[in-house]
Amino acid sequence: MFLRRAAALLLLLPVLPLKAETLADYVRQDLQTPAAFTQLACGEQLYAQAALANIYAARKDLPGWVDDRDALPAAVKMLDAIRESRDDGLQPPDYHFHAINHLLDSLHAPDLSADQRRRRLAALEVMLSDAFITLAGDDRYGRVDPEKLNPPAGGVRRGDLGPNLQAALNGVDPQTLIRSFLPQTPEYAAMRAALAHYRALRAGGGIPAIAPGAALRDGDQGERVAALIAHLVAEGDLPAVASKGTRFDSHVQFALKQYQARHGLNSDGIAGAKTLELLNRPAADWINLLRVNLDRLRRLPRNPPATRLVVNIADFHAVLLVHGRIKLAAKVIVGQPGKQTPEFNDWIRYLVVNPAWDVPPSIAGEELLPDVQKDPGYLKRHGYEVLQGWGADERPVDPASVDWKKLTQDTLPYHFRQQPGPENPLGRVKFMFPNRYDVYLHDTPAQGLFGASQCAFSHGCIRVAHALELATELLRLDGRQHPAQLLKAALAGGKTRQIALAHPIAIYIEYLSAWVNATGMLESRPDFYDRDPEVLKLLNGPFPWVPACSDVSPSP
Repeated sequence: MFLRRAAALLLLLPVLPLKAETLADYVRQDLQTPAAFTQLACGEQLYAQAALANIYAARKDLPGWVDDRDALPAAVKMLDAIRESRDDGLQPPDYHFHAINHLLDSLHAPDLSADQRRRRLAALEVMLSDAFITLAGDDRYGRVDPEKLNPPAGGVRRGDLGPNLQAALNGVDPQTLIRSFLPQTPEYAAMRAALAHYRALRAGGGIPAIAPGAALRDGDQGERVAALIAHLVAEGDLPAVASKGTRFDSHVQFALKQYQARHGLNSDGIAGAKTLELLNRPAADWINLLRVNLDRLRRLPRNPPATRLVVNIADFHAVLLVHGRIKLAAKVIVGQPGKQTPEFNDWIRYLVVNPAWDVPPSIAGEELLPDVQKDPGYLKRHGYEVLQGWGADERPVDPASVDWKKLTQDTLPYHFRQQPGPENPLGRVKFMFPNRYDVYLHDTPAQGLFGASQCAFSHGCIRVAHALELATELLRLDGRQHPAQLLKAALAGGKTRQIALAHPIAIYIEYLSAWVNATGMLESRPDFYDRDPEVLKLLNGPFPWVPACSDVSPSP
């Protein structure tokens, strides 16, 4: 009886409407269960779901890109920033460009209920924030994860961009914030401009190819020379005022020599097979080359020290910058294609004068052991010690007591050390910056190898020309009095000596197959390690979802 009366009383109570979901509620739902809004967002998923959930929880899930009625002006500015990412060689679809446009358009659909509008606004809010975090990270640290490269490259560890997103959500111009993450250097701006130049060339139909035929040289004339002149004008090597006619004259020859020099070719002023092949390279190839190297620049640390040593592996060249100006330039020898020199940055902490060489196990087994098996006197003649054990347990072994022919690379129980001397491959000095790759800079007795066009002969370490001059400059920068005399005395002693640097010098080991030189002209070098295709593949990497809003095939 009591239950029946209670039920009757409940029927008499007024029916209260269910509480409507707020915009903040939908934002929280979308971040907790993203599958709920993927259909609204063209099937696209979030890159940074966990980070966004924490960021929005700290602000009680309140939106910053939208309000209850529409998208705020900041949303349009963020969309503009995404669109502009193409100018940096990135792809706007990677940053929800089509999904965000679709959601913006859907807000103006007829007969949209208030609840439907809030759902779409919440999805738009989350998409914009995910795009901000992702694009800001790619601008600041590079799109390609350096650890996915082979060999892995060094880079700046990705930091927390949450405070920057909070700033954008609280009213700071997102477009300005996004731009601030890009390298703010003349070199980056110039390479960005070069990308725009080649895109404009492609949009205009490109430059007509130079027809196959014999090498072109001073005194030639005809349609092929006219095509050569058109290329040199488009590339900026030949002023338009000097481009009249179809004759290969001294102006064309000078321009061609400049073109060859800045692309690492023999600068002879003759358009031979290699030069013609490069001149006929499609604009699309140059575009991809620039996109790859722009991402390499984004990967580098911001605000590098004005005094630093920079090695460009692809250019076989090193420069010592002191207060931003070149103090010393030198050729370098880098690793063979099968034993590549890695890309990373570190600090030179000490020099070793008259260094001994501890032979790496791979070289000991693959190269030194066969020589010893052929000639047991090889070790003594070339100044090698045979050692067993390591550290405190290390002890010398008499080479004559070893039956070398019974040993293989896998069973070799010894290691070798070559004493300082004229045959030591480390030369007279090495520059140490302890790192995970066990790579360092050093002198070499084989100075003749620096004359090669492609100096890739080492096992990964970097041999530098003018090593003593470099050592002297580093000691001078360290505040040493009379550094040349100090180095000379240390060398004359003949014994291995370590000289610590009180002020370590930054070293940047880069692989730039294209860059813009001090005169504003693009330079390139052959990709002899074949690293560019791998970077380009990752740069164009597949979407982690199947987009449904639009055709989003990459458009470099």
